[in-house]
Amino acid sequence: MIYLGALVVSGLLVAPLISGMIYFDTARRSLSGSIRLLLVALFGISSFCGFLVPYVFNKQISYFYHYVIQPRPIAVTPSKSILISITIGVLTSVLLVGVYLGSIRFMPSETE
Repeated sequence: MIYLGALVVSGLLVAPLISGMIYFDTARRSLSGSIRLLLVALFGISSFCGFLVPYVFNKQISYFYHYVIQPRPIAVTPSKSILISITIGVLTSVLLVGVYLGSIRFMPSETE
C-alpha cells in the first residue's frame, strides 16, 4: 500500500505542474478557453496516469529490470523499486510535454 501511495503522491505533485505549464503556454498562444481547458485536462490526467502505469505493470517492469537492465543476482530494496516506478512516471510526463510541444506548433492561434 505504501508503494501505491508513493506513486499517487508523486503523480499529484507532478500533474499540476504539467497542467500549469500547459495552461500558461496556451494562454500565451491565445488559444480559446475550451481548447485550453481540454489540453490542460488531457495532459494533466495523462501525466497522473503515467505514475499509475508502473503499479499496473509491476511484474513486467520487475522482470525487465532484473533480467535486462541489471541481470546480476542482487536484491532490490523496496525504496529502489519505488524510485524506478517514480522515474517511469517522470519520464512519461516528460514524454507528454514533448508531445504537447510538438503538436502545439500545428494548432492555429486565435490572433492569426
